[in-house]
Amino acid sequence: SLRPGVEYIVDWGDEESDSGTAAADGTLELSHTYVDPGTYQIQLVNGDKVVASATVTVVIAIDTD
Repeated sequence: SLRPGVEYIVDWGDEESDSGTAAADGTLELSHTYVDPGTYQIQLVNGDKVVASATVTVVIAIDTD
């Protein structure tokens, strides 16, 4: 869990980022919409320190019917 009351930045890996403050229970809720399919490296940053990172693959399906 994260440190409550501390501000974190989420780098979504597509030149977009958001920030938020961790709640009292150590959670941080942010959402993001990817425009293009691909694989993105997501990082959770506090100051200059990367707290966590993950890779997500986004698949976009188009229904032509």
